[in-house]
Amino acid sequence: KDLATDYTTTTATTQGMQDVLDSITDVKNSPGLAGATGISGMVYSFPGSQAAAAETNLANLKGKVTSLGQTLANASGKIGPMAVQEWTIVRDMVAALDKAVSKGETITREELTKIEFAAKNVAKRVQDKFEGQYGDELSNYPQFATVPEPKSRLSGKIKPAGGGSVTAPKTPTVNIDALLKKYE
Repeated sequence: KDLATDYTTTTATTQGMQDVLDSITDVKNSPGLAGATGISGMVYSFPGSQAAAAETNLANLKGKVTSLGQTLANASGKIGPMAVQEWTIVRDMVAALDKAVSKGETITREELTKIEFAAKNVAKRVQDKFEGQYGDELSNYPQFATVPEPKSRLSGKIKPAGGGSVTAPKTPTVNIDALLKKYE
């Protein structure tokens, strides 16, 4: 029972973090990000403007993190509490994003990159914990042996808020150890 429960939690966490990553890409690709940040971000954005679309994308990012937290709060099993602790890291970083937004586009992009890095690591750590917890048992339960890759809604061409089209960026390979040293 714990194996099935934790498989579900691991799958939900990795998919939820992919949704967060997709939202970060939406924010980074928002043509009106400069108008939604810094001093201009403190002024009311006209409905339908690119700045309003960027503000919507920022709000959607916060919503994705909140939604993932609600899902994980209901998680049980051996992985559930760990997933909630990992999610808290991303939640706190997104909450701090408001301060970065008030400081301008460059700082906002830097903070988004840090959140992106954290979200990727959360998904990896939760999956590693699952595999470590149940490694020996997985051969007896092949239906749980492989956690599916999360699906990105950004594959191919997308229509970002505010119009236009953007080709979804390819996910870069990341040397986790090198990045961890960089942010220590």
